[in-house]
Amino acid sequence: METPKKKSFHEFLIGVDRRVVYVLLLIALIYPLLRGTGMQPAKMTTAQMAYDAVEKLPTDSGKMVWVAMDWGPATQAENMPQTAVFIEHLMRRKIAFCTYSISFSSEPFMKSVPQGVADRLNKENEEEGTPYRYEYAKDWVNIGFRPAAVLFVRGLAKTDDVGEYLSVDVRGTPMSQIPCMKNIKTIQDFIMLAEFTGWVGAFNIWVQFFQTKDYKPIFVHGCTSITIPEAFIYLDSKQIHGLFEGVAGAAYYSKLIQGDKFDPVKNPDLATKFMMSLSMAHLVIILFIIISNIGIWMSKRQKKGAPS
Repeated sequence: METPKKKSFHEFLIGVDRRVVYVLLLIALIYPLLRGTGMQPAKMTTAQMAYDAVEKLPTDSGKMVWVAMDWGPATQAENMPQTAVFIEHLMRRKIAFCTYSISFSSEPFMKSVPQGVADRLNKENEEEGTPYRYEYAKDWVNIGFRPAAVLFVRGLAKTDDVGEYLSVDVRGTPMSQIPCMKNIKTIQDFIMLAEFTGWVGAFNIWVQFFQTKDYKPIFVHGCTSITIPEAFIYLDSKQIHGLFEGVAGAAYYSKLIQGDKFDPVKNPDLATKFMMSLSMAHLVIILFIIISNIGIWMSKRQKKGAPS
């Protein structure tokens, strides 16, 4: 029986089983999330622009921010941290907001994300002895999913009575009974539009129709990493005033709003944990690219040196 030929070192490098790569990638992605470890984010100028835009908003005008959560399970790794840190900033500044989405798959997130941020901030306030509590209907309202996105947004822009147009919130409560909506009459009472998405076409609905001839909102946009180049077109033309560039933008924004309390290693938030997870996965991919190229280089070198 013929003895199997032993693989050379370069053949071993080239022939690493793809399942090994997948397993190591899975470990790199899961480990930071299970261990609860984050990392210091890089400075993001576009996230700073979004932060500055929110910091300039008045806190005593009775007006609100419209938050379009146009994302679902497929893009939550990037869009959920973006939405969470933005909502946290609004809550810390006590600026009321409403959530809405053009897709039904966002429904559970429109309930869980704001409530999760409110619970965390309420716990923080209790520990610090601050009496303020963030509550639904006082600090935010959930409009929920409404069908026919283009028609809905166009109708919202044209109506003279937003409360009547929206009718009820996701819980079925009439808008007239929701305290944070009492001063909202027209689209101009929304001082900012924040839209987070990873879906093709969602952003265009808002940039085209959430405006009137006399009013254009301050527009902040959060996108997934793959659509960043397209978003810069709107940033350069000043159609949007700030940008969350994937989860990296969310991580830096988190640093801005937390200030001296920011500690991504000992006390990471969702954005910094996701950033650590993705960074470790990228390092694994880079490592295997290097390994395979070394194997190919060694193989070519051996063939050149072999006798003809």
